[in-house]
Amino acid sequence: MRIGILGPAAIAERAVLQPARGLDGIEVAAIAGRDPARVDDYADRYGIPVRLRDFRELLALPELDAVYIPLSNELHHPWTMEALRAGRHVLVEKPAALGAAQLAEMHELAAARGLQLEEALMARHHPWQDAAAELAESGRLGRLLGIASEIAQPFRALEGAGSYRSDPRRGGGAFRDFGCYWLQLVQRLAGTLEAEALSARSAFDGPGGCDWTFEASVRCGGIDAELSASFERPACSRHTLRFERGEAVVRDFFRCAMGAYRLHLDVRQEDGSSERISFEPQSYYVHQLLAFRDRVEGRAPAPDARLELERAALAERLLEAAAQRRRPTRTKEEKRMTSTEQRVIEMVSEVKQEPELARSMGAETSLIEDVVLDSLQMIHFVLAVEDAFGVEIDFETFDFDHMQSVRTLAGFLDASRSSISAG
Repeated sequence: MRIGILGPAAIAERAVLQPARGLDGIEVAAIAGRDPARVDDYADRYGIPVRLRDFRELLALPELDAVYIPLSNELHHPWTMEALRAGRHVLVEKPAALGAAQLAEMHELAAARGLQLEEALMARHHPWQDAAAELAESGRLGRLLGIASEIAQPFRALEGAGSYRSDPRRGGGAFRDFGCYWLQLVQRLAGTLEAEALSARSAFDGPGGCDWTFEASVRCGGIDAELSASFERPACSRHTLRFERGEAVVRDFFRCAMGAYRLHLDVRQEDGSSERISFEPQSYYVHQLLAFRDRVEGRAPAPDARLELERAALAERLLEAAAQRRRPTRTKEEKRMTSTEQRVIEMVSEVKQEPELARSMGAETSLIEDVVLDSLQMIHFVLAVEDAFGVEIDFETFDFDHMQSVRTLAGFLDASRSSISAG
């Protein structure tokens, strides 16, 4: 497969240029872009024979089989359409389009031309997803009840930098960047994204009115799934699968986007026994490029376009739901808080049945002196914490120093979850 690259984006190096070097049957034959220095740098370092300034000139090269499109989100649809019209198979970065209508148009053209069109959702090509699916299908931990995903990468440096990530008109925001990984996993494990219920919220108070933090929940196929996606919280990439008789956790799943790293699926059963399923060091992008090559060459079936359209449709519904339920603009203190700290505050507010209380609380708020929970409220709060975080709190042995502040309790809960998962 001879592939060309539209745009010398940073992701192109990790997603195509580096992995292609060591793979048989894949040649990066051309690169085009409006930044001559970056085009020349990539061409020189990776031995790309053709370097161009115009995308259409690259698409017209008769020797190309396919193109990779790593452009900013708003350019995915128009340049995918151009590439398909030129007769090229397309691997396009996620999100493939800014809505289900655009995506449907792209897939209709690909089908009409007999071409492969694939969204670059790298994580789905790693065997940890097969292991998670096998665990859910086997029933050895009982029925899969829920999926909780936390995906965060602090991009504060992008504020005001002109990045598409900080421009909602260009498809910016945390949900468009990270939500696709959550939706793909939910779809894989639930078997459907037909939502029985959904909710979403964001303050949309990032640069340009972007969702710098986005929280969502859906119920699909009887499974409750939750997402916390953020461009401002500490770096995190974790999926937690909650079963009737235990849980399974994959941590730092973004590591395999940085190169050949080892991942683990940590399984804990309700009797306290644990198991670690480990995978050999490997890169998401090697798997992704090989899968795309095999589809282009007819050695593997094309991805089901209906699945991509289902994800795009639900993503649109969640963005619309969040816009309708826009959270008040958050304080700097709220922006600095972790998702666990924010959830603790929400739970206190719910238990006390005082919705406005959450607005006055912060990470250093004392749960003993500042927030007075009576005995019944304390019981309800502890039960809610146990249910939400999968921990057990024994009143006789619990160190109430953990209640000195929202931050200390959140730290205790995060540490407890980590120790439980580690076995």
